[in-house]
Amino acid sequence: MIKESLLSQLEVSWALLEYHLKDLSVDEMNFEVTCSSLSTKGFPETEAYDIGMPTIAWTLWHIDFWWSMALDYNFGNGRLTMEEIDWPRDVSTAFLHLADLKSQWVKCISEMSEEEFARSKVGQWPLQNKPFYELAGWLNLELMKNATEIGSARFAYGVRKEK
Repeated sequence: MIKESLLSQLEVSWALLEYHLKDLSVDEMNFEVTCSSLSTKGFPETEAYDIGMPTIAWTLWHIDFWWSMALDYNFGNGRLTMEEIDWPRDVSTAFLHLADLKSQWVKCISEMSEEEFARSKVGQWPLQNKPFYELAGWLNLELMKNATEIGSARFAYGVRKEK
């Protein structure tokens, strides 16, 4: 029952991401909303507000990072590193890759028993000593948050774009 609810929430979050990525241009993907922006892969040393808003490209990399890591550490060999997550060069490739990660995630979760879904696993990433369903819920929240960030950046681009 929990698994079906979380998979349903994932679909809602995914639909929002799809909506905000529809017809996204490379210019929009790399648009820096603020003077200082997160625009390359990796994590900032601080999460202070003065680091600026992330570009859509950085946000796409971030989605790729946490989904790839969660898949590898929870269903793979657990050796993937941040440096191995590639930077999205174009919208279509980035979206297709994220769609593949989503499909893998749904398949892995769907194959878990309710018992496995309620149990924590050794090496579970990123939430240790928590039931697996909390990890699945966290990924849904991250996806919804990131989809919203992408939408906000597109709105900012839309009002600045020359007509």
